[in-house]
Amino acid sequence: MGKNTVATNSVLARDILTEIENGKDVKYDNVIIKGDLDISKLILKRIYAKRSEYEIAILNLSDIIKRVDSQITISNSIIDGKVIASNICLGEIINFFGSEFKGDVDFRKSQFRKGAYFSGSSFGGDTNFSESEFCRAAYFSKCRFSDVAYFNGSLFRKNAYFSGSNFCKGSDFGRTEFNENAYFGGTHLCEVADFSGSHFLKGGEFRGSEFGGDANFRRSQFDQDTYFNESKFINPKGSGKSTFDKKVDFGEAKFIGDLLFDDVIFDQTFILNINKLRFNNFYIQWNIIRDCNVSFRFYDWISAKGNFLFWYRLRGGELLINGSNGNYTYNDGVKIVGFLLFPNGLWTIERNNYK
Repeated sequence: MGKNTVATNSVLARDILTEIENGKDVKYDNVIIKGDLDISKLILKRIYAKRSEYEIAILNLSDIIKRVDSQITISNSIIDGKVIASNICLGEIINFFGSEFKGDVDFRKSQFRKGAYFSGSSFGGDTNFSESEFCRAAYFSKCRFSDVAYFNGSLFRKNAYFSGSNFCKGSDFGRTEFNENAYFGGTHLCEVADFSGSHFLKGGEFRGSEFGGDANFRRSQFDQDTYFNESKFINPKGSGKSTFDKKVDFGEAKFIGDLLFDDVIFDQTFILNINKLRFNNFYIQWNIIRDCNVSFRFYDWISAKGNFLFWYRLRGGELLINGSNGNYTYNDGVKIVGFLLFPNGLWTIERNNYK
């Protein structure tokens, strides 16, 4: 709920359901809703929802769904019960800004035709938006999810805002597609943060976020610049088989442990900014970057080694590696003559405390 509001008036959930069933707009602010809001049981108009073969065969989504034509605004309120709206087309704006959900929230396999506003809300039970479609911008900034939050398999056609939210028991964004900007800046992702198989068509914004457990980006794809500046990773598990098409910025991020890039695909010119990055060891396999030009940018002394027989140290600057022939150059103008001795080996970049 809003910081300065205290709900006093009560409204029965069944009265709101009657309004929705009759096609009336719902508008409440600063109230307590008693009972379950189970929209899925209402008698509503059924419409055809265009589904892909993947959505029907794999995700098991129905192409005939119920449609809600009411605009629903329940802001700065307490919902003292469950909210169930699975497999529903929500045709108008849905606004739960600043509200508190005491029970489970189920929007699985639903379609949000217009804006979805949940910013500033708190979710006390299971939260499930899996396999849903957001046709307009989706707002989940500064939310608190007390249990695991499921957005797996969902499609965000416009901007998705999760900045400043707190995922207390983990989050599942596996196989989620972000067609526009995905904002996760300042987000606390406690326990497991699963982005495996996700696709960021406009890149991702994770500046200042904290990953408190496993950060899983396996098989994910980033088509534009992605930023992890000033983020903190407590127990990173790597980015196996991920694809990065543009710049990835880890400037001033902190990793409590090792960072492993295993079977990652870097397309064309890849820039990995590790300015003021704090970590124990950074591992990357040479064979996954050999077909593109890679730039490692850093400020502090680091060491880089391809294997036990090859070792050199660099001070702050930029290490450029040519993926076609293995030549490497230091950007202060000093050309290091030679090739990498074992280009198929595992590269390790270790942070040192040299002054």
